[in-house]
Amino acid sequence: MLLETLTPEQEAHIEVVKKYWLSKLFTNGVKEINKELIEEKIAWMYDLCGYKVPRIVYSKSPEDAQRIAREETGEEGYHEFSSYGNVSDYGWVSFYDYFTQIGVINDENFNNYRQLIDCNVYDMIQFDEMCIVVPLPDFISRDNSLRLHNEDGPAISWSDGTAYYFWKGTAIEKEWIEDPSSITDDMIINTTDVEKRRCIMEIVGADRYYQILGGVVTIDEDDDAYGKPMRLMRSKKKDKSINDYVYYLSVTDTSTDRIYNIYPNIKEFPDAKKNVWSAKASTFRMTKEEFKVISES
Repeated sequence: MLLETLTPEQEAHIEVVKKYWLSKLFTNGVKEINKELIEEKIAWMYDLCGYKVPRIVYSKSPEDAQRIAREETGEEGYHEFSSYGNVSDYGWVSFYDYFTQIGVINDENFNNYRQLIDCNVYDMIQFDEMCIVVPLPDFISRDNSLRLHNEDGPAISWSDGTAYYFWKGTAIEKEWIEDPSSITDDMIINTTDVEKRRCIMEIVGADRYYQILGGVVTIDEDDDAYGKPMRLMRSKKKDKSINDYVYYLSVTDTSTDRIYNIYPNIKEFPDAKKNVWSAKASTFRMTKEEFKVISES
């Protein structure tokens, strides 16, 4: 069956299917695995691949699955999770699920696989004669951009205490959230990943971040067009990850009076290192003169 266009009802059904699959993962609370159905579908999957029906072991979390794999195999180290049979399949499965539901396709193998993925399985570790199943997490937290994020605790966790911490989609250390006061200069210096450095800075705030690293220097100060203070700062020490000082501009929101730290576009506008107006203009990819014309008009 070939469709040239979708009816209004079919277009509306896209959102129904989308919400179904997203809610499976992102609705918090215990989600029990349908053991009877998943055992039937794992048997189908192994048979399709030419393997005998495996022994199925249920874990409590990804970390628990790794523990079980080490104990069952006697092999230490990390055991790879499955390439298929986990939440990463939700995207393409939801796509074909939609066309199945509106009657465009009806493939027996896909229907079996869709039922497998629909059993509340998060992941698997698949061996020739054993399959370890991981349940969906009990808790997931995301920010407004739908990235894994939690300022007060883990962004994703399971009932056995397994938890992973994220800041705006970047995996970070537990201590950075649970005890930010424990962050030291050695910890920052030894964090070579620039994205993780950014996370530390946002967690503790730019002022404290640079104080930890040895302090800051005030380069320029002035009031903006609304009479709110602006302050251009730089670190006293060079950041080894970029081999330069780090510059930031402290500004005040006109409606809330909250103070924010923004980072000048020094790469394109070198003068942004010199004064607050050049620094602020650079964030709009403008020169100081161009920005002042707009802000004063």
